[in-house]
Amino acid sequence: MHVHWHRARRFGAITMGVVVAAGLAAAPAAAARVAAADPSVGNGYRHASGLVVLPAKEIKDPSPLPEATVRLLSEARDLAESAPADFGYPWLDERGKVMVNVATPQGAERYSRWRPTTLAASAARGRQDVTVSIERFEQIRDDIAAQVAKHAPGFDHVLMVAPDGANNRLIVTVNSIDDRSLEILAKRYGTELVAVRYEPDRKPMTLTSGRFDDRSSPGGFYAGSAIRGPTSGCSSAFSWRSLDYTTSYMLTAGHCFDSGGLAYTAGPGWSTVEFMGTVTANTRENWNIDTGTTHLVGDLASPNAYRGDIALIEVTWGKSSSGNVYADPGAYSRRVTGSWVLTWSAPGDQFCVDGVMVREVCGWYVDEVGVDVVYHSPDGRRPTFRGGNIGHRWGSFCIQNGDSGGPIYTINGDGTVNAKGIISGSSCISGLYGEVTFTDIRDPWLGLPGTIRLG
Repeated sequence: MHVHWHRARRFGAITMGVVVAAGLAAAPAAAARVAAADPSVGNGYRHASGLVVLPAKEIKDPSPLPEATVRLLSEARDLAESAPADFGYPWLDERGKVMVNVATPQGAERYSRWRPTTLAASAARGRQDVTVSIERFEQIRDDIAAQVAKHAPGFDHVLMVAPDGANNRLIVTVNSIDDRSLEILAKRYGTELVAVRYEPDRKPMTLTSGRFDDRSSPGGFYAGSAIRGPTSGCSSAFSWRSLDYTTSYMLTAGHCFDSGGLAYTAGPGWSTVEFMGTVTANTRENWNIDTGTTHLVGDLASPNAYRGDIALIEVTWGKSSSGNVYADPGAYSRRVTGSWVLTWSAPGDQFCVDGVMVREVCGWYVDEVGVDVVYHSPDGRRPTFRGGNIGHRWGSFCIQNGDSGGPIYTINGDGTVNAKGIISGSSCISGLYGEVTFTDIRDPWLGLPGTIRLG
């Protein structure tokens, strides 16, 4: 199974079109009543409802951040998430300084006692005092996801929700503007805690449904192979193991096993080949077919964390998983010799995707982190992918049906790889541009038992 979504943006004179018609028609911009210009909203405007309306973001290949900055941004996120009632979302200012939003006196005390690691401490950092904490923003995100799932009035055009630490607010992306919807959002959440990004050319996501014939012998199941769940075919991400090495696991996407179930390796046509193991509902997967990301029951780090789209297959007794991942061509493999489990992804990070259908494709960049993305299913469901990341790549390689759950990694100089994430969904304008949503490898490392198996 693969979560496929369509996201079109304007690039200069080029307007990307629709690959799969799966969305709501965008209302003319003139349909919105506009209040007087407000210099505090940058290149947007303030609607008569009081909400700030921002234009579509331009997508471009960013420069990777310095390693020290990436580490500090990751540690700032850990600090904020350890006390969500005391901090806002951390962010990166235009000069490359990591800013920590402090919401309470207790947060100020925690910040004063915070000691980043040696590498992270070499990057520039600062503090911004705010009045609203992550805890409150997460309540709003919970409510938006619930309203979207039940098709509440005013929420039909919501495509994504992302934190905006610089302005201590959430940005709700929509593909249609109308007075009624904006007034509903303003009344429900106020005009300062949310802003709206209007992207009329962006289309909603849809849920759709060598590497083949992988077997446990010899050496164990490889990652990046075709697997079959209860209702669909996906890719496996990375091999996993218990800390005492007695149990083997395999990571994949949660929506491939939204109610748990049996996992098999698959052949061409997604026929079952060999029994791999079992996914236990709720404790080893975090997806609800109607609402999307759920809390992992028994989350080892935080019971309130949203961890993207993950599932953990427990490999059946007598079989094992291997610290190798299929690459390109299909029978070729790379050893997994490291991972990014200690560091959250940051904008500008480069990575490779790898799935049963797309194979290995590098040259991708991280655009946004910690976002909520609404998937639009042909059957009318509106599940939300919570707490994940979005990346892009220019060119003709498109992530396809069956790539969900596949590995995302970086390649070392010797050809081995470091695990970085798990594919969830994608958007593709064939021949021009593609995007991918993915879960950080740090999420299963924090929330699930065990750790990455290295080769």
